[in-house]
This record gives sequence, C-alpha cells and structure tokens, in this order.
Amino acid sequence: MGQRRFGQDLSVYNPANGDVIAQVAEGASEDIGRAVTSARKAFESGPWPSMTPSDRGRFIWKIGDLILQNLDELAELESLANGKPRAVAAVADVPLAAGLFHYMAGWVTKIEGSTIPISVPYASGDSNLNPHRRSRRVPSPLFLPKLGDENSRNDVKI
Repeated sequence: MGQRRFGQDLSVYNPANGDVIAQVAEGASEDIGRAVTSARKAFESGPWPSMTPSDRGRFIWKIGDLILQNLDELAELESLANGKPRAVAAVADVPLAAGLFHYMAGWVTKIEGSTIPISVPYASGDSNLNPHRRSRRVPSPLFLPKLGDENSRNDVKI
C-alpha cells in the first residue's frame, strides 16, 4: 500500500461524549487520484480478471464470513462511530452487512452480460433503466454483481 502524501489527519469523535476515538487519513484529491489509478491497475492486471466467476464469488463470500467472525469488534466500532446502540449494531447492521456480501457472492455466477429487455417501448437503450449500466452509479454493495461479469468488466468504473 502506498503512503498518502497530500491529506491531513482527521479526528473521529465519539458522538456520545465528543472524545476523539481515532485519527484517520483525510485524502486530498491527489491521494484519491493515486488510489483510483492503483485500483484500476490492480483491477485490470491483478488476479481479479483472471479469476473464474466461482472464485470471485468465494472471495466475496469470504468477506461476509470475516465480517461475522469479527462481529463484536465491528459492532463496537459501528456504535462508537455513529452513536448507535451496540446491541442494534450487533443484531442488525453487522449481520446485515455480512448477509449482503453473502447474497452478492451468489450473483457473480449468474450475471453474464446479457440484459433481459423490459416491456417499456421508450426504454430501449436508456442506460438509466438498464440495471447493468445503472449499477455503476449506486453504492458499492450494489455493484458487486458487476465484479463477476466478465462481459462488463470494461464497463465497471472504479
């Protein structure tokens, strides 16, 4: 991993009492640019493009397993970071995050680049209505199926 060069340290506060609980890197635009370039290089020439969809699915599933294996610690962090009760984070947020990775892991062997046309005549070619195109503009958990799709690999923007 590269060192950040331009950003400053950013304090993270406990919303319950205002105490500083962590210092994290605040990325400047130059840091973000370097990260995107590095991620693009890893995505195009790293192990991911040569993995089979099944291997990608197992990899994504493992992320869900790791979330569950670290449930207590992640629930504590979630609670500290946003003031949510730890019990809620432990029974809802963290297991649901793991479940989302488990769910998405199954999609990497199902999506293969075809789009089933919808029954709306004016929607032909409209990228806002095409779920495979639209998924580039939504939060990260919803783009996971795209990672397993060899036919749309060039369509994924990191």
